[in-house]
Amino acid sequence: MSLQDKLIQSQIGSIHKLRDYKTSQMGFEGQVVRLKVTANMYGDETIEIINSDIITLSIALPDEIPQERMRNDLTQEVAQTESWFFYDVLPIEGYSKHEDNIEKGDLLIIKIYDDNKDDFVPFYLVLRVSEIIGTISLRYMTSRKFYCSPHNVALPSNVQTIIDNYKDV
Repeated sequence: MSLQDKLIQSQIGSIHKLRDYKTSQMGFEGQVVRLKVTANMYGDETIEIINSDIITLSIALPDEIPQERMRNDLTQEVAQTESWFFYDVLPIEGYSKHEDNIEKGDLLIIKIYDDNKDDFVPFYLVLRVSEIIGTISLRYMTSRKFYCSPHNVALPSNVQTIIDNYKDV
């Protein structure tokens, strides 16, 4: 084993802890719903929930998001707007803790509050993980980030139930 291998192997745990600490300080707790989407030969998709987790996320949301893209009911499809927005085109960059194991295809459902969160029904912003990028140092994965895109398709009613039962802090 080379000297570089020994150095990175001794530091990899500390690198993960530092990146996780940064994510926990800059992020928020969010609900992640893992779905399995299968399509038949006619293009009809069926959606099945694999699991749902509460994890800490740090997502660089754009400053301006069309309000029509946020929804109160996850079982309804998002209305299409007449204009193009950066939100539709540019990827949204996100980070999570190393042990959270975000996977491609996961749905991130973020509650957005307009006013006082105790009195107001939140909007839901649904993002789908479209790509995961890893940072490699020698032969070890030191960090991961992911890119998200808006998910505008209606979701099953049991996803709405999971989100309604989730009480954020």
